[in-house]
Amino acid sequence: MNYLLGYNLENINAIKQNAEGIDLIDNKNKIIVQVSATCSKQKIEGSLSKKIYKDYLGFSFKFVAISGSAGKLKSQTFSNPYRINFLPMNDIYDIKSLLNIVLNMNIKNQRTLYEFIKDELGNSVDMVKVNTNLASIINILSQDNLADVIDSPEINSFEI
Repeated sequence: MNYLLGYNLENINAIKQNAEGIDLIDNKNKIIVQVSATCSKQKIEGSLSKKIYKDYLGFSFKFVAISGSAGKLKSQTFSNPYRINFLPMNDIYDIKSLLNIVLNMNIKNQRTLYEFIKDELGNSVDMVKVNTNLASIINILSQDNLADVIDSPEINSFEI
């Protein structure tokens, strides 16, 4: 997200251990981010209702759903008791919206992002091993004699 959106996000646990409702923070751009596998209105409102947001007046809240689509959430209104800056249409992200940002980047920036991800996750797939594993599977399957087909195979009904 730092590279895609121009932020300077840091893991808040490095600054404040187990900060409830905040996973990432950018003090320079005044942004806090909640990352969640749960993608629902209740989850966002639960995050927005945390008392910790009193300490972050003037910050913008971003919600990142790492599973599921957040498209329907962008048009909803949310309870925001601490009035933290939050515009659902612009501040809710999911995998699809992040990939769309990548899709619309120029090739040079996509290449830089690719190199960054490759460095973070390790080397790319070793095609020699893939070919070797595929060849092994084919060799194992080729050892079965398909001529020995049973005329009436035994059928076991499925029982719960």
